[in-house]
Formats: sequence, C-alpha cells, structure tokens
Amino acid sequence: MKDYITDQNFYIAHNTDYENRIYNPHSHDEIEIYIHISGGKHFFVDGVTYDIKKRDVIIFGSNQIHQILKNPNEIYERYTIVYKKEFLMSLGADYIEINNLISDIVKLKGNVLNLSEGSFDILLNMLESYKTNKNIANNLYKLSKFLEIIIFILEKYEKNEVMEDRYVNNPLVGDIIKKIDLFYTDCDFTVARLAEMVHISKCYMCDVFKKNTGITILNYLNHKRIIAAKAMLTEGVSIVSCADSLGFGSYNDFIRVFKKVTGDTPKRYFMQNIGRERL
Repeated sequence: MKDYITDQNFYIAHNTDYENRIYNPHSHDEIEIYIHISGGKHFFVDGVTYDIKKRDVIIFGSNQIHQILKNPNEIYERYTIVYKKEFLMSLGADYIEINNLISDIVKLKGNVLNLSEGSFDILLNMLESYKTNKNIANNLYKLSKFLEIIIFILEKYEKNEVMEDRYVNNPLVGDIIKKIDLFYTDCDFTVARLAEMVHISKCYMCDVFKKNTGITILNYLNHKRIIAAKAMLTEGVSIVSCADSLGFGSYNDFIRVFKKVTGDTPKRYFMQNIGRERL
C-alpha cells in the first residue's frame, strides 16, 4: 500500500508492505531517505549491512547501491522521500549545501540515524501534516514543507554519532567488498578471480556474500561498473570508451548490463544528461 505526495522534483510516500515482497538491489541518481515506522530488517548499503530498528532514518546518497533484507513474515512500514540533486541546485547556492551535507554525512557518519521518541513523533507529525494537505496546489507551500522536513532530518544527523553497533558485517564480506572496489575496472577481474584473491572456493564465497547482503557478487560488481559508467557518460565520455575502461568483455556486454541495471540504454542516458550528439 502506498500513499504518495508528489511533485515533479520530489515525492514523499507512506509505504506499508504486507506481502512477501522481493526487494531488488538498486542504485539511482536521486537522494533517497527512509523513515522507519517498523524495524526488524537489515539494509545493505555500499558494502555495509545495517540492523534497522523502529525510529531509524536511513539516507542513501546518490548512486549508493542498496538492498532491503526483510523478514517475510513481518509488516514493513516506512515513509520514503526521494528528490533530485539538481532540484536543490536549481534553487540557489544556499540549497546546494544540503546536497554537500548529505554527502559528508554519508561518508563520515554512515547512513543510519536513530531518532529519540520525541524527535520521531515531531517528524511523523510533519509528514502526516504534509500528507493531509497534499491536495493544496500551491507549489511554494509544498516546497517549504518539503525543505522543512529535509532540514529537520539533517539537523538530527549532524548531532548523530557513528552507529557502529548497527553494523552486522561478516569479515569475509568486508574483504570481498574491498577487493571489488579496488579491481572492478580490470578486464580480467571475474568472480572466479575474486575467489582466488580471497583464497576460498567460488561457491562458498558467493553463498556467504548473498546470505549476508541479499545481493549476488556479480550483481554488485555490475552495479559498481554501471555507476562509474554513468559518471563517465555525464562527463561526456563516449559509450565505447566506457565499455573499454570498465572491465566489460565487449561493447554488447556493456549495453546489456547497463540496460539491465538502469532500465535504459547508454545512448539514451547519455542524451538525457548531455543533450548533444557526441557518440
């Protein structure tokens, strides 16, 4: 069940999942924030697995790979906020600082914040108030309430400490992630080669990684490569150069994986973000 508050540049959704839903790993250019009304699940975010509890807020920076690991027998209720980075940049220099602050928070303090009961109630009241007035057509009103919510969350994050007690990482998984981050652009870097680097069997390595993260090693590797490809395309690098530079066996492999991960072709993504013929 979803209850949306939408705008062309952002949306706020109240989600409640009752069924045994499969959550696929993904990444995107937008900033995404989850406010958890229920807990009892794990979140995999860019190589770190977090134990999520009620009143947790979790921020996903632009192009962070994330995956929900949910108990199939539990109801999963949360608010989701998504907005485009370019949206705040278009409002002026003061609002660009919000994007910079989110980037700094994710790097220095991790993705998770647990709110006190009082702060959580205030935030829920703000979200409920916005939802109640979602039919108001005044765009300035919607923008002001949206910014009020974002700034409230970021103020709490600034005072937050790194929540290392929420990390549930397996040392082997951590080693695998480090190797992938170092070598994912190499043409000869494969899952089999990775198993040799960490000195265990390929089958066991893949099983441990999937069990702890909810994502396969190949899927994670492909996401890393495609995130890098999107950045290169945005900078004007040709599609052929992207395929050659990021460890893909062929141009066709790159096209196939890019479309599988993003739902779009590299050419279409290039044109949407560059807006000129430079293929």
